[in-house]
Amino acid sequence: MKNIFYCGAVALALLSSCNQDQISLDAEPAKVEVWGSVQNVNTRMTDTTWESGDAIGVTVTEENNASINVHYITNGNSKFEAVTNDIYLIGSDETTFTAYYPFTGEEGIAAGVIEFDVTKAEKESDIDFLFATATASRTLPQVQFSFKHMMSKLYFSFSGVEAGKTINYTLEGMVVDGTFNTATGEIILGTTKSSIINSTTTGSSSVILPSQSTEKVILKLEIDEKIYLASFTLNLEENKSHNYSVVINTTVDTENVTIEENGIVNWGDGASGSIDTEEIIPETEPGISADGWGEGNEGAEQLTGE
Repeated sequence: MKNIFYCGAVALALLSSCNQDQISLDAEPAKVEVWGSVQNVNTRMTDTTWESGDAIGVTVTEENNASINVHYITNGNSKFEAVTNDIYLIGSDETTFTAYYPFTGEEGIAAGVIEFDVTKAEKESDIDFLFATATASRTLPQVQFSFKHMMSKLYFSFSGVEAGKTINYTLEGMVVDGTFNTATGEIILGTTKSSIINSTTTGSSSVILPSQSTEKVILKLEIDEKIYLASFTLNLEENKSHNYSVVINTTVDTENVTIEENGIVNWGDGASGSIDTEEIIPETEPGISADGWGEGNEGAEQLTGE
């Protein structure tokens, strides 16, 4: 049998049970129903739907409540069920809830601030931090969370190479660490700049990053032992997808890569742009440094590899 978290004004009710005008101890407690969507489309966006086993932490923010970091899980739809402790509401007051994804820590103990480094994440969903607030009451106990992405997405769509061919790419110059506050949803950018190494055989790939403005990001592609290099300005915003279409030209006369503005994929609209790269012979590849790069500018623009 599951335990129960009673919320609302339980302590007050016990102390003033004689005052039936304020609260009725005979009122039937209402079990909270938890629903979660992202941008009102019932999807977490690293994939097309919530995955079975995805878990959130739910907290009642009213003073003197006992519901801290309650563990809720979904079977793959937008309905979440308590793992151990259901939340029940007593009284007539509206109650405020907060929720974050992915769940961490222990029930009953605030999850606090989570440190992250995107280069150490096993999968995108580990760092696709979400946050939401909602209200409910005993008479309307349905908690409808509409989650917001607190990170940014950088999405590449590749074309011009044989289907199934491995495309290795590296991003240099991006800050890769920071903190996520599970109580407020706030992301604080760290200071560590490191290489982000990725690959794809499907023709598309994405990277989730903390919001930041970077004047000089280096994109390096490795395809069939050939290296293509470009630099570009990037302004990442939370809850935005910044999407680029990468067209790879491998003809004899000209070998280059053109990256052009693409459509927005699922997340909110973010600044996109186009980037031209040129082939670099491996033996003469220049060194890449992330030091001293300033803030970038908003908007789409055309950039040329150096």
